[in-house]
Amino acid sequence: DVFAPVMSLLAAEDDEHALQLAAQSGYGLGASIFSRDAARATALACGLNVGVVVINDVIAPTADARLPFGGRLR
Repeated sequence: DVFAPVMSLLAAEDDEHALQLAAQSGYGLGASIFSRDAARATALACGLNVGVVVINDVIAPTADARLPFGGRLR
């Protein structure tokens, strides 16, 4: 949510821990998940409370200007 070329990396013990870390953040504009396991990545994406989630991609190149783009609802 910085709108700059910044990436934060946090080490997580497993998927559940990753979801807990994400839930602790006060921001939720978007997320990118990278995985070889599409079903696991989809399940993880469904557990995130963010505005946009992409799998094996980054948000900026896939954004569609015709669609609303925003953060999560609190």
